[in-house]
Amino acid sequence: MLYVTSNSFLNDESKKEMENTLIEKNMNKILIIDDAEPAYIADTMNYFASIGIESHSLTLSKTDKGRAKQLIDNASAIYLSRGNPYPLGKEIKHFNELISNKVFSSEDIVIGASAGAMVLGKEFYLAELLEPGSAVGFTNEDSQGLNILNEHIIFPHCDEFSMPSEYEDKDNIIFIKKDEFYQLSSNREY
Repeated sequence: MLYVTSNSFLNDESKKEMENTLIEKNMNKILIIDDAEPAYIADTMNYFASIGIESHSLTLSKTDKGRAKQLIDNASAIYLSRGNPYPLGKEIKHFNELISNKVFSSEDIVIGASAGAMVLGKEFYLAELLEPGSAVGFTNEDSQGLNILNEHIIFPHCDEFSMPSEYEDKDNIIFIKKDEFYQLSSNREY
């Protein structure tokens, strides 16, 4: 099952939705996959601890690929962290099949928050609109996502600034407002 949000910690309604989802599925442990700033990771771990969910952080760029594969494979709930999608996207590509299997499983949960949601789409070059300069040091290939969503692009925080007109009417962009948390279809049709 796949859930996406711009930032699940911004308001009480989206926090409650995420909590209810995890509790309904009996998830008491979650693996946080990140390549984000340490402050984001600490905030995320503190949040999960506050609702009684044990969390472990996996920084892909600093973990042996074999160990990372084992942790992802054994996780029943995965949270793809917020931050800059470029470092996260570059590293997570090594685990595309594992993440895809989790998304389309009826027992597992994958939550993509902001950058974590963006890397699930076809590409995330739109991150430059959110945070100019976020792609510095990365290649065009690095902006290619896992493409779990059938050629769709996930664009969080779409209500926080004026959208350039060339993007407004695109059918392949899934727009997520800052306070939204919702499930995307698991039937591979978007």
